[in-house]
Amino acid sequence: MILDRALLQKKLQFQKVKNELSRLNGIAVLEILDFDSFGWNADFLRNIGYTSSTRQPDSLMDVNANETEIFAWVRSKMQIENGAVFYLLCGQFWAEIQIINAEKAIPDLWHGSGLTCGFTLLTEDKKTLLDIGLDSRDESHYLWDRYDIS
Repeated sequence: MILDRALLQKKLQFQKVKNELSRLNGIAVLEILDFDSFGWNADFLRNIGYTSSTRQPDSLMDVNANETEIFAWVRSKMQIENGAVFYLLCGQFWAEIQIINAEKAIPDLWHGSGLTCGFTLLTEDKKTLLDIGLDSRDESHYLWDRYDIS
């Protein structure tokens, strides 16, 4: 009974992610994978510094900047170009996505579910994790972090 409930919960989360991804312009969803598909867990993320509250960001953008400036910064830092393939972190899932139209994709990725600004990408070769957006480390700036994974 407990397994059935957990499985049902996972299916509901999967459907929610699928629905949210279908609303994003400028991307094609290639595949949706479980979070642990790459053999990572909370300890791994902690060890690379992803969950650190004391890590210094690799780049900052004032939260009062206009969207044109923000989106240019996002495009540059996140290396978003037409044709690029990434894994987008979606809660407990990774969505393998291809950028079809960067100009349309960036605002939708940035605003996500509408509750926050920012997103996390894993490069196609799975060697670099890129994170951008609001962060409790500095609430007057958007932060960008790059994590090299060896």
